[in-house]
Amino acid sequence: MAAYQVGLLVEKMSSPDKDFRFMAINDLMKDLVSGTLSLEEDASAKVIRALIRLLNDSNGEVQNLAIKCCGILAQPSRIKHHHLEFAIEELTPFLFNKCEAARDVHALTIKAIIQNLAPSSANNSSAGIVKKLLPKLTDALRTRQLDDAAKIDIIDIIGDLLLRFGDTVPELHDSVHDVILLQLNSSRQSIRKKSTSAFGYLAAVATPVLYDRIVAGLLDKLGNAKGAENCRTFIVAITFVAKSSGAKFSDHLSKVVPYLIQFLRSSDDDDLKEAALQGLEVFLYRCPTEVAAFQTDVQQVLSTNLSYDPNYEYGDEDDDDEMDCEDDDEEYSDDEDMTWKVRRATAKAIEAMIISKRESFLLYISTLGPLLISRFREREETVRNEVLSAYIALLNQFSIIIPRSAITLPSETESMQIDDVSTNISTVSLSPEQNQIVKALADQKDRLLKSVTRIIKKHIKSGSKCLELLTSLVKCYPGALDSYLSDLIPSVSKILIDKQATAQGKMIVLNFISKAIAQHDSKVFEQHLDSLTNIVTFAIEDQFYKISAEGLILSGKYAEVLRDCGNGENVATNVEKLFDTVNRKFVANDTDQDVRERSISSISHIVALFRQEFGGKIQGVLEKLTERVGREMTCLVAIRAFSEIISVGISIDQNLLKTLLGHIVEYLKKISRSLRIASLIFIQNLLNSAIEGILEIPNMEMSQVLGELPNLLNDADLQITNQTLGCLSTAFASFPHTVEMHLDLILEAIVKMIQSSLIQGAALNSLMSLFSNIVKGNLENQPTFVKLLDTVTSPVYDVPNLTRQSHHAISSVASTIAETTNDLEKSRALAQKLAEQLIDTRSTDSIRLFAMSTIGELGRRCPQVFVDSAIR
Repeated sequence: MAAYQVGLLVEKMSSPDKDFRFMAINDLMKDLVSGTLSLEEDASAKVIRALIRLLNDSNGEVQNLAIKCCGILAQPSRIKHHHLEFAIEELTPFLFNKCEAARDVHALTIKAIIQNLAPSSANNSSAGIVKKLLPKLTDALRTRQLDDAAKIDIIDIIGDLLLRFGDTVPELHDSVHDVILLQLNSSRQSIRKKSTSAFGYLAAVATPVLYDRIVAGLLDKLGNAKGAENCRTFIVAITFVAKSSGAKFSDHLSKVVPYLIQFLRSSDDDDLKEAALQGLEVFLYRCPTEVAAFQTDVQQVLSTNLSYDPNYEYGDEDDDDEMDCEDDDEEYSDDEDMTWKVRRATAKAIEAMIISKRESFLLYISTLGPLLISRFREREETVRNEVLSAYIALLNQFSIIIPRSAITLPSETESMQIDDVSTNISTVSLSPEQNQIVKALADQKDRLLKSVTRIIKKHIKSGSKCLELLTSLVKCYPGALDSYLSDLIPSVSKILIDKQATAQGKMIVLNFISKAIAQHDSKVFEQHLDSLTNIVTFAIEDQFYKISAEGLILSGKYAEVLRDCGNGENVATNVEKLFDTVNRKFVANDTDQDVRERSISSISHIVALFRQEFGGKIQGVLEKLTERVGREMTCLVAIRAFSEIISVGISIDQNLLKTLLGHIVEYLKKISRSLRIASLIFIQNLLNSAIEGILEIPNMEMSQVLGELPNLLNDADLQITNQTLGCLSTAFASFPHTVEMHLDLILEAIVKMIQSSLIQGAALNSLMSLFSNIVKGNLENQPTFVKLLDTVTSPVYDVPNLTRQSHHAISSVASTIAETTNDLEKSRALAQKLAEQLIDTRSTDSIRLFAMSTIGELGRRCPQVFVDSAIR
């Protein structure tokens, strides 16, 4: 059947109708990918020949599909390797064809086959194909007279082969090296670029001897190169070799860096400088220890080239404040000026230096920090953003070096003084070097903020990057923006409402405001409430769901700021506006799931914070929230919202409570762990509120809820078990009439659970608290002292091989019952019985261990039991 199907497809591939040919290839690809068709020996040969023929088809779409199909056939287990070898044999001669169209199509086909071949570790046949193809390509470059386009294709294929299978053909590495090295002298830039990539792939798999030969050959070429373009070619090649081989390059670094420093100091060619700086960047990342030997020279050339802008006069930096309204630098344009590439590459190299060598951070923050700040006035946006990124890297390294415990808000500790510089960072536990780092940042803070504020005002496109920097700053330096909020907040608002603002840019704005709120005292925002409210509400109403959801998250944090700012009229107005905006999202039914969940969390938090201000509106929120509890998609977050609302003392009427408790009964039966935990927290908060007299619990519905709790008592999830025991303990203490009907089920579940070796710690404490409340509870069918003890201790006598932890748990519970009963005679009778079991020769080891442990617990909890006692 498969042979017949393949025959039909091959026949259609020969059809004069281009649509038939296209659909035949398409159907073949679908069948191969889905696995419904497997090619046999004869069928494979027919398909390969048909596809090779279609590579010369007059229709471009048919050719493209044939290329893709050849790649699919090259995948593991599609066809046998000798068919692939045949395909490669047929395709290779076309690489040397003078017809550019035919050469391009066949080159793309070979690349598709190479990319889909099985890895050499999984299939030795792939190595066989490489060993046959690679010598033909290197011989062609060495002996044939090829045009530049053909050379580009061949070198590109050699690079692909080395990248995927270079380690399988070490015997061919020398010949590849010799051929590629010659191509670096080509006058065509694209050939040199492809050769550079191939050199990097070869270096990654080369033997140590060949690797040294590669680097030595490139250094020799660099030393003898004439002209900036040739120098740049060999610098790029060396850089790519270092990038692909990592630490292997460290032995040769001392010979390369002096060349780069020389070019950066003496050359006037911008492309050459850019290449040298890119090389330094790679070396700083790959071999930071070896570059340290050239620390002074490298830092000097980087400092010089960061300010390298001979075609523009910036003027004095001190005059920038007076020129804020002038945009002369915006109007300047020179399409032929390429010096910005040098400055951009320098900024990236400085960032690499900061990240790669943390032990020199004090030097970097003291010297590079002011340098970077001075270059914030850069006229080219791309360069300016890289300079800002470098300073962000500086702040990120600061966060790593200075422990979080030393970074505190001004309201939490007094500002510290370091050499007359006030900071918001506790320096008590810091080393002298760390203190100097803190002082350096404190010295730069005001100048940094002035520069960043000026950039945000003048260059709105760089606003997002500036806010990233400010976000990193407030993490390092709490309260840093206190004096600059009046300038920053209007600019931040402008970035957010800009029509050209991207979603990513808006997210950066909201993240900055969130971090600023978290790292500043709420009172500093009191003069900016109107602007902040507009920003938050604008984000919430954004059409893109991610922005709206982020705005809702921010609204909860901002609501805490409004609460801390007092009860003034302006605060009330902003609270009302924030509530109305969030409420519109909350009641809408056509919003995204993220927005719906965030709106529930936000509205509940606002209501909890301002319950007195929204007295008349709370009922509507509670009714809608109850509806959300009943929906599967929002029940979890809605239950958590109700827990928060109840915990702050907001009353809920009986009808809503009955509905809520009905849903809770169903959710406790579900296997969702998070839903069970949220439901238990809700029950606990509800019971606590009822104890305080805030609300009245409907008995029947609460009894149904408590009736589900025994099913949660087990050792599979101790967190849920602990919370369940807490709820039951509270119920027995304050609402015994709602839970006493379930006492037998509860005791049965506890007897099973207490046999586990995991019941210890918090779970055991909760269990003892529960039994204490059961004993003290005013139950109609109050179990007697003896019955309760018999029930709890039954595993000791009925279950063999109890663990030591189980004995301890049962002993603790038994002694708790005796202690809570507060009946000395009963406790002494228990102790006497245990003593008899301890000395009885018929008692098992388990009973003796339990008796001994319980006597000890009784002595610890009820020492009066052994006063004037006959027990010895």
